Amino acid sequence: MKRKVVNLALSFIGPIALIVILSMPIGPLTGGLGIIQPVGGIFDNGAPEPGDQTITLTGLDAEVEVIIDHLGIPHIYAESTHDAMMALGYMHAKDRLFQVVMQNAFAAGRVSEIVGGYAASSDMFYRAIGLARSAQDTLDWYEANAALNPEAAEALDGVNALVEGANVFINS
Repeated sequence: MKRKVVNLALSFIGPIALIVILSMPIGPLTGGLGIIQPVGGIFDNGAPEPGDQTITLTGLDAEVEVIIDHLGIPHIYAESTHDAMMALGYMHAKDRLFQVVMQNAFAAGRVSEIVGGYAASSDMFYRAIGLARSAQDTLDWYEANAALNPEAAEALDGVNALVEGANVFINS
């Protein structure tokens, strides 16, 4: 048992030491991790937003407050689900538009249209499993049942509000 604990402890020491060593500046060079450093690398947030901003979104029923905390995480306060989802769509488009576009392209098997032919095998796989077809079938079901099922209508309204909010950002 003692040997297992020692082996476990040693398995943590190596990677931690490597991260510490690669993160330390050596002479005129900055940390060896470069762009993959947790602070200042690609995982760091972009430039901070200016303090208070007022943005007007057409289609809101009431005022929505979005507070972005010190970590860059938006907190949305709204009087209705529709307004909250619209603000969420706007924030997704503002902060993660490229990610949303790429995930949509992956699910539809259309990445090759963006990055070139070397993604063709990925496109064939995703087209074969039919994520885009399944998503369209799900949307069709919600649209067909929204008149009879209040929960389906509410979910469909939320999705439409999210898309509407994203489109407001894209068109601005």
